[in-house]
Amino acid sequence: MVCTTSPCGKYSVAIEADSTKFSILLEDNTTHQQWRGCFTEDDVFSLTEQAGISQSLQDFIRVLQEASSAQEPSISLEVCTYAGLLAKMDQEDSAATSSSNMSKRYVLIDYTSECHGRALYVLPLPALTSTSTRSPAASRDEGLAKEVVVLRNENQRLREDYETLTHRHEQLLKANAELRQQNAELDEMNKDMLHRVKMDCKEMASSFQTDVCVRQLQSQLKALRGKLRTEQAYSAGLEAQLSARGPSSATRARRSSTP
Repeated sequence: MVCTTSPCGKYSVAIEADSTKFSILLEDNTTHQQWRGCFTEDDVFSLTEQAGISQSLQDFIRVLQEASSAQEPSISLEVCTYAGLLAKMDQEDSAATSSSNMSKRYVLIDYTSECHGRALYVLPLPALTSTSTRSPAASRDEGLAKEVVVLRNENQRLREDYETLTHRHEQLLKANAELRQQNAELDEMNKDMLHRVKMDCKEMASSFQTDVCVRQLQSQLKALRGKLRTEQAYSAGLEAQLSARGPSSATRARRSSTP
């Protein structure tokens, strides 16, 4: 029998083994409460395969003995409650509120192999004493374990809410960037349209000035034509008068008009 100290208390660990099975007897050095688990070859195959590094019964017994004696730095042994197991494995389980799980202790074998890596073997040990004779410390541990489960569930919910809000925030940032891009494009379009309107206004103003000049010229031309017609009429009247006076008068008029 060896003694080990874990976060949940000080324990004495006794290992009994034969060719077909082994058992672990665990006793709390303070309350003297006991836990015991018996494991067959099939149990060993299942738990070691689940951990990732399979072991035969005899090899696992050797690993367990080395862990209990603390002779190998690559193999360690630890005892924990169900809540401690959940915390160590960083997972949640609604079954944590079950009295059978709360009354158990778990022997953890942390095993490291140069060839296969690292594995954590979990050996559950049911309590030998009834729950009605549990110590106040055990009852307190159960209450704390339940509270841990509630807090872990709340923490998970908050993490999910945070992830949802983060995703929504990223969507809003993306939408904002798209709106900014569209706004910039609209600004460029407005500048281009404003430039075109200014150019059209200049062309219209130039065309209007041209039209005014044309109208003025047309008015002046009309006035000149009217003056010319007046002059032509006046000249025709003079010629008619001269013709009426006779040739001599016309001749004198021509001579008088000749310098």
